[in-house]
Amino acid sequence: MTITYDHIRATVPDARGAMHTMPVRILLPPQAVMGLEGERYGLIVRCHTGHVWLTQEGDPTDRALSTGDGLTVRGKGHIVLQALDEAVVSVSPAEG
Repeated sequence: MTITYDHIRATVPDARGAMHTMPVRILLPPQAVMGLEGERYGLIVRCHTGHVWLTQEGDPTDRALSTGDGLTVRGKGHIVLQALDEAVVSVSPAEG
């Protein structure tokens, strides 16, 4: 499954009516593979439950994320996540 971040992000208004982008949570079954396309630089990928393997095109270092771990994407290459067991991940814009 390939997901384009631009198509899954949720925007909601605050008390003043200004729009804010909210994290999107995704449930991945064991061994599921998910790709992230679209604007990736600065995205925050968090693992809320389970374990996921994250690899990014152009980055020689793959990363294992466990419950509570997060990563701010610093490159622009295609990202692939693989659930090592059932996992819940979120994708959100950079904080700040």
